Amino acid sequence: MKRTTALFVACALLLCGCSKTEDTPEYITTPAETSSETAPVSSQAEESPYKSYAFDNLTETEQQIYTIIADAAKNHEKKAVFPEPVKWEICRKAYIAVFRMETDIFWLSSLLRPAEPEQLVSELYLHYDFTEEECKKMSEEIENAAADVLKKAEAMSSDYEKLKLFHDFLVLRVDFSDESDYTTGTIYGGLVGKSLKCGGYAKTIRWLCERAGIENTIADGESNGVSHTWNKVKCGGRWYNLDATWDDPVIKSSSIRKDTYIRYDFFLVPDSDIIGLTHTLSEEIIKSPECTSTSENYFNKEHLCAYSAENGIEMLKEAAIRSVKSGTANAEVRFASKEEYDIAVKKLFDNGGITPVLKAANAAAGGNVISESAYARSLNSDLLIINVSFSYK
Repeated sequence: MKRTTALFVACALLLCGCSKTEDTPEYITTPAETSSETAPVSSQAEESPYKSYAFDNLTETEQQIYTIIADAAKNHEKKAVFPEPVKWEICRKAYIAVFRMETDIFWLSSLLRPAEPEQLVSELYLHYDFTEEECKKMSEEIENAAADVLKKAEAMSSDYEKLKLFHDFLVLRVDFSDESDYTTGTIYGGLVGKSLKCGGYAKTIRWLCERAGIENTIADGESNGVSHTWNKVKCGGRWYNLDATWDDPVIKSSSIRKDTYIRYDFFLVPDSDIIGLTHTLSEEIIKSPECTSTSENYFNKEHLCAYSAENGIEMLKEAAIRSVKSGTANAEVRFASKEEYDIAVKKLFDNGGITPVLKAANAAAGGNVISESAYARSLNSDLLIINVSFSYK
């Protein structure tokens, strides 16, 4: 059969990268106080309230500086004062870790004054993106916006269900944006605003996971040659990668509804599915847990792993029917071999095999709802995933 006319939107979905300036604290003009003394920071007897996977992998001194900075920032204090001078590099590492991990301190500025790594500092001036009065109002908006999704999570019995809920909630409600303002890298942007950069996606997922009691951390590295952050989450007792940014592609076709599109290519995946393929990992600031399991991966849990082209196309059709009935408009399947993936791609998009899939989706929607000729496809040749997004009439 001839190639269908649907290919006019075949390139509508683009993977998105992130801008470095939003994610890496850099420059301020106010200098920190310096000292020539070299005495080490004394240890704290009390346990820090900021314990997390990332915090636990800091040194004792880094943990203390982290706690002091977080306490000061939480209270909107003008500066963080250390009991004894510490090297600037320790201060910098602790500050960036706080900026990444303490997602509820969304007002902390990303701007940080540079200094020589060995320089000693006894206090650090802090800058904020919002006033205390603004933060009170914004915090109320955040709590109100998250109330429904957190209530739904409470009724769910498994971490997988909760993580899928959070992933879908975020992907459907916001758009990825290259434009920066003071909210796109924060939980306010994720829960109240309409657009995010990668840091905002990662922080919002972390904040929701913290509220639901799911252990998690933020991973730091690069994708597409620019700095990038995503999540590592614990599900079923094992660690997985979750990148909501990369599951929320930029849609440039007006025929595809953004509010019905969800992708799961990067939902609960092992390191082998992303590290060295689409992502590189940096552990300069935050150490990340290894992710080796696949048991909770979306395609395994939803029985969408195909061992033959024919089986995969049938799975795609069934997924399309389920998707439309649930109110979304996309279906995807993963193949066990490159050979069967390539055969399926050819059958679907060169030989007209996509038409029965679109017809099945339209029938499930009640007829005359889903276009039987217009669609968008996303082909992940690294992970052997075919995704088809439908066009509502």
